[in-house]
Amino acid sequence: MADAGCRVTVLEAAAQLGEIGAGIQMVQTPNVARLLIRYGVDKAIGRDLVRFDEFNLRRKDGTKVGHTFIKQVEDALGYPWWLVHRHHLHTGLVAVARQKGVNLVINSRVVELQQQSDSKVSVTTDQDKTYAFDLLVGSDGIQSVVRKTLFPNVKPTPPNENCAYRAIVPYEEVRKDPLARELVEDKDGNLVRTMEVW
Repeated sequence: MADAGCRVTVLEAAAQLGEIGAGIQMVQTPNVARLLIRYGVDKAIGRDLVRFDEFNLRRKDGTKVGHTFIKQVEDALGYPWWLVHRHHLHTGLVAVARQKGVNLVINSRVVELQQQSDSKVSVTTDQDKTYAFDLLVGSDGIQSVVRKTLFPNVKPTPPNENCAYRAIVPYEEVRKDPLARELVEDKDGNLVRTMEVW
């Protein structure tokens, strides 16, 4: 929107920018990579965008039920498939937004919005600051004030019984374990970068 000449303000609820959320990795599939490249976010993230060789889908006992060589996907679609830590993605997005003149206001959780008579949208934050915009794009999560205001009868699906466990283990440690080694080495003992999903 800034590239198109709009004055853009982002109201960010977090009190400071940094590592937000529990996600360790974000999968930047080729359709997303295309956009990161278009807007220069890939350059801002740099070497923290990680290429990998294989994608393996496994049952909970580790049995492989699906496999893809990433190069085949990249060759077919013409763009890379990256993994990136959430913190690095956020840092790159913020850097590019600021380069493009986006006004990023932290500690500004939206608590109320109203349509004004002049067709503008009035937005009030928990810091009791009010902004007026021609257009509002709400991406304020599961407790969205924007959604509750515009669609008061729409309720998100309640949480289910599924859960996710996340951990970071250095390759060197994985390679030391005889059972886990196959996740990161080929049959000749060469390092292979994989994404494993159980």
